[in-house]
This record gives sequence, structure tokens and C-alpha cells, in this order.
Amino acid sequence: MLLTVVALPGVTSASTALVKGRELRIKDNTNAARRAMTVTLRDVAIDTSGSPSVAGATVQLVNPITGEESSPLPMPAGLWKCRRARCAYRDRTLAVGPVKRAVVTNGRLRIVAAGAGIDYAVLGRGKQGAVGVDVAIGGDRVCAMFGGAVRKDDPAKGAFVAADAPAPASCAAPPTTSTTSSTSTTLPASSPTGSPIALSGCASSGYTAPVTIGGATTFALVVDSGSTTLGVASTQCTDCTGLSPLYAPGPSATTTGTSARTRYQDGSSWTGPVVSDLVALAGTPPVHMTFVAIDAQGNFFHPSYCTFVAVPDAYQGIIGLGGARLAVPGTDGYVDGLTAGGAVADLFAVQLCGASGRLWLGTYDPSAMTAPLQYTPMLSTSPYYAVTLSDVRVGSASLGFGTASFGPTIVDTGTSLLLLPSAVFSALGNAAAASPVFQQNFGGPSWFSGTTCVTPAQRLTKSELDAMLPPLTLTFPSAAGAVPFSVVLPATASYLLRQDDAAGVSYYCPGIAESPMAILGANALRSLITVFDRHGAQVGFAPEQGCDAADAAIRAEAPLRPPSAGGASRPAPPYRHPRTP
Repeated sequence: MLLTVVALPGVTSASTALVKGRELRIKDNTNAARRAMTVTLRDVAIDTSGSPSVAGATVQLVNPITGEESSPLPMPAGLWKCRRARCAYRDRTLAVGPVKRAVVTNGRLRIVAAGAGIDYAVLGRGKQGAVGVDVAIGGDRVCAMFGGAVRKDDPAKGAFVAADAPAPASCAAPPTTSTTSSTSTTLPASSPTGSPIALSGCASSGYTAPVTIGGATTFALVVDSGSTTLGVASTQCTDCTGLSPLYAPGPSATTTGTSARTRYQDGSSWTGPVVSDLVALAGTPPVHMTFVAIDAQGNFFHPSYCTFVAVPDAYQGIIGLGGARLAVPGTDGYVDGLTAGGAVADLFAVQLCGASGRLWLGTYDPSAMTAPLQYTPMLSTSPYYAVTLSDVRVGSASLGFGTASFGPTIVDTGTSLLLLPSAVFSALGNAAAASPVFQQNFGGPSWFSGTTCVTPAQRLTKSELDAMLPPLTLTFPSAAGAVPFSVVLPATASYLLRQDDAAGVSYYCPGIAESPMAILGANALRSLITVFDRHGAQVGFAPEQGCDAADAAIRAEAPLRPPSAGGASRPAPPYRHPRTP
């Protein structure tokens, strides 16, 4: 079990101290309200220079052996009081989380937590072994490891007590389990074309890539792993007003004499003649493929609202990255054509950020990950990139649904939200809205069925929301047939969808919706690197790094800032929906 305290935004970690631990006590109970945790650290390396009254802190429990972890437990800056060389935290009524009190002085740190907000189970879970403590209070990090002198490790009674721990050699870390197949581990780590393809856009409106067609004109096309056929607005389109550029077949194009049509779950559609021409994404060799030159559409083209401001021509079509079974009759797929000769490995990977993203073809970049990939098998019975979802937890509590309730779960970059069958959607909404912090900032579970984006009533930042609200945990079977693995998604990249306005104010929209099919849409992939290993028939997930810096660079002209008052609202932007089979 690892105890982690993470500094809130605006503060950069200044130092890491490996310290001695005086005592760690963890007590679980069948009555969650009676759970308790106390940690005491004593070492000359501990001091108050981190200024928790400015930066605040959170605390998280993680087992480095089993990988089970709690939500980060918040200690907001406003409840800290610092005087001279002593900082104290008080939340007697547990209004913002389970941490009741904390104190840090020169040479000593103590945290006391209680109640159901400690969403980590010890009772009946097996012996804990050594327990790490990783504290980043203000801008400083303090690490201890309680092992060896363990006084009590009793899963039957839900108790763990250890004392007098020597300073560790390094900070504790949860285990990383790689279940990659031999096919995947031998793939190149860097792009065969030099660099990843930069994506523009956001989860609500879709992510676009620059695609050159006919060797001359470059279009912004939505990148969609949930379809295969490329469709681009043509000069013959009678209802594509305002779109630019438009595709006109040139010398490299040939017509097939057929037409094709695609429809999406929201009722939007497009149709047009099937043509054959050269298609290339930036830095990749051109592929001769058949696609649709759109000459009519129904509500498919609409403005992008990534900053709640309409951009009428943000995209001129869509490029599917799916397989042959999803292709509209008479057309073929880009990835199939690109990898057919064997020069490019048969996989692609995406990193979807708040206002940008990256696409790798034939490879992925391990340096964009903070842990190794973990793979789950693709379902051969589905034409989509579909996987088995075996459990969903809000905090540490399972929603109580199994694989049959979820059905085949589609991993789809072209769908905006996390879509769930009705019963699962209702249960997730109820579980998330049970959090007092959610209620105080967004209301009840009915908010998830609405179409309004709001600023948190308490003016909480993204980091504070992720610290105070329970995360969403998705569990998948391992591709290697080993122990199932879990992917933990923060609240603001799962059941909440964050979108910033042009002034840099963050609004939060419902990130989940009802659907006949379970779909991991773009918002649910925002904290991950997702690898679609087509050759190995598996999908890999790993936590990403780099999005915060990329988004900050894009938003440099409008730095993120809290609203002047909480509770402001805007209508939710139009979302992208999956293609109808």
C-alpha cells in the first residue's frame, strides 16, 4: 500500500526527501464510516518550505504489490494555516474529504483520516506486506517505507500497523505489469516517418489530422477508429456551404461508377460517389485507396465548439482507421492500405489531449507513457476494435455489473463521450453523484442526463476536482491470460468532460451518456496512450504524459483561470457519435 500526497496546481515539486517513518496505522471496517488511517513521519529532512497553505495537498493509498489504490484524499490550501515553522490542517466535519487533521513542522509530519472517504479496502484482501508513504506537500516530496517492523498485518480484522521504519533507498511505486505479446514488444519505438502526426481539436468536436488527397490539397479530417471509409466534402456537395477546401478529383483520381452512404447514431449522414485517389497523412507514403467524395450530407458537418466559439470549417471530412469489415461496400481502409506491403507495422496509437493530440502509425512512443502498456484482447466477433470490459468501479466500489451487461466495448476515437448501456449509465451517475463534493458543485445524478456545462460552484480547479472526486476504474482481461488489469481514469477524463472557453475558464460537461453499445470515446481516452495493435489483435493502455504541456502551449494566449464566480453555465457543444453498423 502506497500513501501518496500530490501538490495542487501552480506548484512545482522542489525536492524529494527519503525519510524515516515513525508509525503507520490503517484500520478497515465493514462499516465504511468507521475506517481510519494515521501516518506519522519523523526526520530532520521534513520542513514546512512546501507552503501547503498556498498549494494544498492530497493523499492517496496504493498497494505496490496488488496495484489497488484509493482516490486521492484532498487537503485544500484554504484549510491549512501556517505560522512560523508549523502548518496545520483542520476539517473536523470531513466537509471536503476524509482527512480530519494534519500537521507539518520541522522534523515531523502527521496525517489523520477517517470515514468512508478512505476508499481503500484492507479487510479480507490478503496481507499487505511493506507499505510505502509518498508525501508531496506544497512543492516538496517526502517518501518513507514501512516494512520489516510490521506489528499487525491482519486482513481478517482489516488492520495494518507498522513502526520505526528506516529511510528507504527510493520512493515506493505501484507495480507495473506488462502483458505485451512478442509481436508487440518487437515493434519500433519511434515513428518510421520520424515524428508523430499532430492532431487538432478536442473530445467534443473530434480530433483532426492533416490528410493530403490527390497529391496536392490537404484537408482536416476527423480521425475515427470506429469506422473505416474515408469521406471528404467535394466541390459537388450542394449543402457543404462554408467548408474549405473542397475535394475535386485530379489527374491521379479515377471514378468507380458507384456511390456509398454512411449514417451515424445521432442520425447524421453523408453520401457521394466512390472514387480512387492517392491519400497520405503527414510524413507517410501515399496510399491508393477508394473513398467517398461527399456530394450530400445531413447534419454531419457542423461547427466545432472546442472553446464554445463556433468554427464553421474545422474539418472537411473523416478518415476511418478501422478494418475491412467496417468499410462501406465499394471502399477500402487507409490503415489496411498503408500496412499491406509490410513496410509499416500493422498498428497505430493515439494520445488525445484537451486541445490537441498525436497519432502514431506503425509504432508508438514509450517516452509518452508513465508506465508500460497493458494489453487486452480484441474481440474477433466484432467488426470494431472491441474489447471485454469486466468491471467498472467508482472509487473502490464496483457498480456490480459483469461482462454480459457491458457487451462488446468499442474503443472509438471518433465518439466524444463514454457511452454505456442504460442500467450501467444510471448506476455510474448515482455513484459519482453520491460524493458530497459532486453534489456541492454539480448537483444530483440527473445532471448527467442534461445538456449543460458548468463551472464548479466552489470554483475548484481540475486538479482539485480530480483529488476530491472518486476516479473511474475500468477492469479488462489480460491479453496474456494473466491476472486482469485495471485502468484508473480521473473524474475530469471520464464522467466529466472538461472544456475551456476562449478566456481560459474551465467548464465541465457530462462525460457519460446512454447508448445501446458500451463505447470508450475520446474523453475516456484523454489520460491514456491507446495502442491499437491490429496484428496482435489487442488494444493496449498506458497512462500518458505530455498533454498538460501541449495544451498549455496552445492556450498560451488565454491562460487557464478559475471563474469569477462558480456555477456559471453554457449549453453543451454538439458531440460526435459512433457510426451505425
